Amino acid sequence: VGEHTAVLLKLIPVLSGRYQADRASLGTILDSTQAAGQYLRPYFSQGARYEMTYLVCLDGKYKVLGCHKLGEGSVDATEVTPRKVVELVLAHNATAAILAHNHLSGLALPSNADLMTTQQLTAILRSVGVELLDHLIFTDDDMVSLRDSGLFSG
Repeated sequence: VGEHTAVLLKLIPVLSGRYQADRASLGTILDSTQAAGQYLRPYFSQGARYEMTYLVCLDGKYKVLGCHKLGEGSVDATEVTPRKVVELVLAHNATAAILAHNHLSGLALPSNADLMTTQQLTAILRSVGVELLDHLIFTDDDMVSLRDSGLFSG
């Protein structure tokens, strides 16, 4: 296999992930944890080497208005700024949002920082009339919903 072929083969996972993300088009209804998980899974199945955080902005009927990467961090953390979150939900005129990020460790269990971020964003978003519906944590083969796990105090 030549150098060019090797480069093309390495691009397959990235292109596949982008294709899946494009298929998860705007207008999709996310009215369950399963629907949210299926919608967001392509964003985290690209062979990521760093933690990434996404925010899905929704209308009152839970229709997707936009999905944005909030940040990409190190192998075990990513920074989420409340200002950016508020700017995005207000720009979309959203009434609800879902936060999601990945864990590279292979364990989808929330850390204390995950729980604190969820509590902080719930309060901040509530102050501008937006409900944080859930915080999802993805690994290569698992997903945990903080709401379904009883760890969400929203």
